[in-house]
Amino acid sequence: MNRSLIAVALALFPSSALAQAVAPEATAAPQIQAAPPVASAAQPAPAVASESMAVVQAPAAPATARAQAASTVFKREGFYIGFGVGGGSGGFSQQTAIRTYDGYFGEGREGGVALNFRLGAAITPKLLLGGNLGGWTASREYGSTRVSFTNVRISPEVTFYPLADQAGFGSGLYVRGGAGLGSMQAQADATSGSGASITSERIQGLAAHAGLGAETKLASRFFLGLGVDYHRGWLAKDVNTNQVEALLTFMWY
Repeated sequence: MNRSLIAVALALFPSSALAQAVAPEATAAPQIQAAPPVASAAQPAPAVASESMAVVQAPAAPATARAQAASTVFKREGFYIGFGVGGGSGGFSQQTAIRTYDGYFGEGREGGVALNFRLGAAITPKLLLGGNLGGWTASREYGSTRVSFTNVRISPEVTFYPLADQAGFGSGLYVRGGAGLGSMQAQADATSGSGASITSERIQGLAAHAGLGAETKLASRFFLGLGVDYHRGWLAKDVNTNQVEALLTFMWY
């Protein structure tokens, strides 16, 4: 009889439906999804983290560059000493006697040799205060007579370096000026059949100068420069002098 009941059940219910009816819980069992793998400590950091680190570290580069540039800036401190040598063109006029170099050399101006000496101290890295002792001389044969003129001046002076706080060649640019005392000596050495005679005259007065130029560092405290100076003198006997000089300068700070 049992076999008859089973046969009837199979006839009424297909095998698939019967299986679902017999074991409904087995087919509805939930599926468990695998958890995502956990990154191990040995795995590299994500690319996003690297980019963020790069963004954080990037501003350090300009700061480092500024620090390196600041370390190369030379600071003028303490005392300085130096000299310059070169040449230039000079002239003078004496209004009362209407005399110039033209009466002696045949020209209104004369080329000569220039020399100066400087000594002082740095007030700030941009500002120097010191003294200037300089001169200019020219001579020429005039017939049987050698005529020479020598201008000497001494004065305090101020030198200013507007770009001294920057690195590079621009840090050596300067302007300077000063005023003090000046003199001119005129001397004539004449030779003739009866012998030689020397005539000399010196006059004094006020003098002033202004100049500009640039220096470049060649050693730890040595600078080589090139400058142009203009000098003016107002001397006794209504004599005015002027020189334009180009000088190669040697300075130690």
